[in-house]
Amino acid sequence: MKDKQRQNRQSPHTTVYQIHAAFAFDSCIKSKLRLTRRKAFNPYAPAGQSIQIQVTLQNADIDKMVPADITMQFGPAALSEEIDTWKDVYGIEERYKAKFCGKNDGKYWVMQVIDEWKECGRNPNDFLSALARQAQNRPYAECNFLKKAFLDACRSVGAFP
Repeated sequence: MKDKQRQNRQSPHTTVYQIHAAFAFDSCIKSKLRLTRRKAFNPYAPAGQSIQIQVTLQNADIDKMVPADITMQFGPAALSEEIDTWKDVYGIEERYKAKFCGKNDGKYWVMQVIDEWKECGRNPNDFLSALARQAQNRPYAECNFLKKAFLDACRSVGAFP
């Protein structure tokens, strides 16, 4: 029994070798990253940057929407290098498009406007006006900054009957 336990244990030399190999690989990656410096947002800045997002949809059929049906524009132009870095490093466009196509996110937001407002005899534009105020006051609460941009795009293509 003890012999099997000894066989299953790694020797300390193997572990040290793995650590050195991982360190060497990590150092190699870091040296390559140093060659391609790009502008980025300062995460320690006292005030965050205001990013503008404009969403455009190819058609009004939200139920059949796929990420390829969505285009996004980010601004302001003065921050284009920082924005490009941010989009590349974090996969922002892919993440946001997936969120818009998700049944518990973008598709739910549309259903909120249609079911909870229009069905109750309320005007969807009133909902969008309230959302604009909320996005201005608390842009990150409930992803208001994304919700507003997406629902504005839905209104533009006529997704609200």
